[in-house]
Amino acid sequence: MPKPKQGTSGSRPEVGFRDVTLVGRQGNVLAYASQVALRSSTIGLSGVTLAASALSPLLRGTSVTLHASGRPRVMLTDLRLSLPLGHYPLPEGGWGCDLAIGAFRRARNLPARPMPRRAAANAKRLPGSRRRA
Repeated sequence: MPKPKQGTSGSRPEVGFRDVTLVGRQGNVLAYASQVALRSSTIGLSGVTLAASALSPLLRGTSVTLHASGRPRVMLTDLRLSLPLGHYPLPEGGWGCDLAIGAFRRARNLPARPMPRRAAANAKRLPGSRRRA
């Protein structure tokens, strides 16, 4: 196996998601983004809507879970966002911005399916019920 070139060891490929929800540790929605791109320790978001109380924690640093298509995909530890183009208040409450970039300490991929199909099928079945053939 060839040795990796300098600067490429341990780097992860870029991963992207559409229509993402950022959820905090307590289960509260912190932000919505139309597009998100993740790299080794950086994140880029476009079309961002922030909850009214979420601006301060996201700028200081917090742990979030990225939900795409209604499922948790990636957990980010110590995410700190920066809003280089500024932010503006929304009439219904909260904040909006066109672009947000940031850094995080660690990313952990979450399984797409928490348990195997066989285990999920067995868990849904009532005791004593018969399986259809």
